[in-house]
Amino acid sequence: MKLTKRIEIYVPEIPGHEHEYQEAMRILAGLCGGSTETRAQGAWIDDSGNIINDNIHLVYAYYNRLSFAGIREILDYVHYMKQELKQELVSVTFAGALHLI
Repeated sequence: MKLTKRIEIYVPEIPGHEHEYQEAMRILAGLCGGSTETRAQGAWIDDSGNIINDNIHLVYAYYNRLSFAGIREILDYVHYMKQELKQELVSVTFAGALHLI
């Protein structure tokens, strides 16, 4: 079997919310048959020009096809996570493009 597409959810590491990356793993595993998590460090520039470093969980899965309902489930979760973790943006890589949600 050859899986040709990859989806990634960038889950911020927030104290007290360690379960969020596990939920992302559960969702992607359910839709794609499996998922993987790796830790990474990201950085972004705030409105004052300061660099802000973030520890993240990069949760990803490979697939060939996702249904519209599956994509909707992922996006619903990302919007929920954004609110729950009080984030300005959450990143998702899908169809070869980075989406800032």
